[in-house]
Amino acid sequence: MNGDKLEKLKLLAKSMRKNILRQVFVANSGHAGGALSIVELLVSIFEHHATYYPEMGLPPVVISKGHAAACLYAWLVEQGRQPREELDKYRMLGSPFQGHVKPPTNETPGIPGFYPSGSLTHGLSLASGTAIAKRLDNPENPLPVFCILSDTEMQGGQIWEATKQIAFHELSHLTVLCDDNGFGNDCETSKTLDVGNLVDCWSSCGWNVITVDDGHDVEALLFSLWWAKFHRDEPSLDRRLIPSGVHLKMISQKRPTIIVARTIKGKGISLMENNNHFHGAPPDKEQFMEACRELGIGDEEKDEIFREREKRAREESLKLFPREKAPRAAPAEAILELMREGDDRLVVIAPELAISTRASKIREAFPERVYNFGVQEPHAMDAVAGLAFSGKTPIIMTFTNFVLLRTVDQIFQNIAPFGKNMLIVGTQDGLLQDGMSATPYNHYAIARSFYNSIVLAPADYNEAKALTREALLTPGYKFLFVAREEMPLVFEENVRCKIGINKTWDPRTEKWQDRTETGWLANLSKDANIIVAGSPYTWFAIEAAKDLYKTHALDVGVINLSTIKPLDKETLRAVFHTARKLLVVEKHSPYGGIYSAICEYIQDERTTDLEISHLPEKEWVGQSGTPDMLMRHYGLDKESIKKFILEKVLEK
Repeated sequence: MNGDKLEKLKLLAKSMRKNILRQVFVANSGHAGGALSIVELLVSIFEHHATYYPEMGLPPVVISKGHAAACLYAWLVEQGRQPREELDKYRMLGSPFQGHVKPPTNETPGIPGFYPSGSLTHGLSLASGTAIAKRLDNPENPLPVFCILSDTEMQGGQIWEATKQIAFHELSHLTVLCDDNGFGNDCETSKTLDVGNLVDCWSSCGWNVITVDDGHDVEALLFSLWWAKFHRDEPSLDRRLIPSGVHLKMISQKRPTIIVARTIKGKGISLMENNNHFHGAPPDKEQFMEACRELGIGDEEKDEIFREREKRAREESLKLFPREKAPRAAPAEAILELMREGDDRLVVIAPELAISTRASKIREAFPERVYNFGVQEPHAMDAVAGLAFSGKTPIIMTFTNFVLLRTVDQIFQNIAPFGKNMLIVGTQDGLLQDGMSATPYNHYAIARSFYNSIVLAPADYNEAKALTREALLTPGYKFLFVAREEMPLVFEENVRCKIGINKTWDPRTEKWQDRTETGWLANLSKDANIIVAGSPYTWFAIEAAKDLYKTHALDVGVINLSTIKPLDKETLRAVFHTARKLLVVEKHSPYGGIYSAICEYIQDERTTDLEISHLPEKEWVGQSGTPDMLMRHYGLDKESIKKFILEKVLEK
C-alpha cells in the first residue's frame, strides 16, 4: 500500500479514537473498550469498499456487537456523514447516536442505512439475509456484505446456526471480521466460557479463515479483505505477498471468509487497554486528561470537551426520584441469605452478566453453586429446567430482555407445563441509556401468557428482597422483574410480602395495608385509584396521590400490583366497588400487561361501569436517554400522573 495512504488511514484511526473518548466522557456513560478495539476493522472495511466499489456508496455493514456503536459514530463524523456536534449527544434522548446502532423507527431516531444491532449473536443472521438479498439482486457479482462479531458472541448457538447455513449456501460475498479482544462483559471470555480454537471451529463449518495477529494493523487487514475478495485459491498465491502476522486457512473460493483479528480492548488509550472496567464505564476526569495527553488532544479541545460535558450535565440534570437502593441487588442478597441458612437446593445460572445482576457476589461465597453460561440464554433456560427436574431449585439471572425474549420456546416446552420450583430473574427492567436493545416493553405480557406462571414486579429493593425469598419458598415457576438503578424506598426494610396479596396505600393515613389487616376496607380511597407496579413508578404514584390530596382534597389511592399474576381478585373487587375511576401506570405496552390483565378481570366480573385509563397512552419502543428524561418523555413520572388524573380521569 502507498505509504501516504497508510499514514492517512492511521491518522483517521487516531481521530476516531479521540471521537470515541469524547463521546463517552461527555455522556459520562457508554462502551469505550469495545469501540476502541474495532477502530481499524471499520476503517479497513470502508477503505476496502471505497477502493473496489467507489460508485456503490457505503457497503452493507452489520455491527453485531452493537454496544461498540461509538466507533461507527466516530467514523461517520470524520467522513462528514453526521454533524460533529452529535458526538456530544451520544446516548442522549432524541439523538441518532443511540447506545446501540439502530436505524430510525417511527418513534425513535437512528442512523439511516445501517442495520439494527440487538443483543449479541443476532448480527450474523442479519448479514446472511442481506447477503441472500444481494445475490438475488445480482447473481453473477453480488455486492459484498460485512459483519463485525465479537469473540464472546461465539458462545451463542445462533452464531453457529448462521455459520453453517452461510457456508452451505455458499454466500462467498459475505465476510466476517471477528474482534477477538479476549473479553466479554464480566471478564476474560475464556473465564466465562472458552470458545476454543476459532480457526478450527470456523473452518470445520466450511469457512475460509484468515488470522491477523495484530488486529490494529490496517495494512494486514486490507490485505486480508483483498484476499477474501479476489484470491481464495491458496495454491496460486505467491506466499511472499502475505504480510507478516497474517495466516491463511482456505477451503474454497465458493465459501465465505472470516478474518479473526486479534485486537486489544481499549486500544490506543493505555489505561483502558485490557482493562475491562471500561467495558461499560467512562473515564473520570483524571483518566480523561491522561487519555488526552496520549492521543494528542490539545488544551483548547480539552476545554471545549469539558464545557460540553458540563452543558450536557445541566441538560440532563433532571432528577425525578431519590436514589436510595438498587432493586437489582436484592435477589442476590436474598439468595445469599437462603444459602447461608442451609438451603442446598439453590443453584444459580448467570448467562454472562454475573457482575451486572450481582450473581458474582453469590459466586464469591458459593462458587460451586453459580454457573456462568456465557451468551447462551436459550441453552441456560433448558439447563434450568434440567436442574428443576433433578430436584434442585434453580435461579437464572440476566437482563429482562435476554432472560425472557430469547427463551420463550424453552419456557413453553420444558418449564411452563410442569410447574417445577424455580425463579427467573430479569434485571435491568427499566428505561436505560443503552436504548432499545435493553428496554423491554412486552415482558409482562409474555410472562403472563405462560401456563400457571407467577409474575412479580416489586416496588423497591426491600420488596424485591422479600419477594425473592417468598418466591423461592413457594411452589411453581416465577418471573421476578427488577430495576437496575438506585431507586426510592417505599417499604420498610423487613416488609412482609405474600404472593397474590397486593398492598394498598391510603393518602389520608399515608400508610400501606393489605386485605388481611383489620380496618383495611374502610381505608380504601373513594375518588380514584392508581394501579401500578415496579420501581420507581410506585413511588411516583404515591407522591402524585399525596399532592392531589393536599392541593385538591382528592382521595386517590395506590394499589401496588407487585403480584401481576395471579391477580389479587379479592383486593381488586373491593377497590373497584369503592372507587370507579382507575389509572394503570406501567412501563409496558398497553397490550398484554397490567392494563390488559385488569380489563380481562373486569370483563370476567361483568363489571361495566368502571372507567379505566393507561399511562403511557400509546405504544412505544425504547431509546437512549437518562432514566429521568425517558420517564418524563413517556409520561411515567409524578407530574405526568397528576396531570393525567386531573385532566382525563377525574373529569369523566
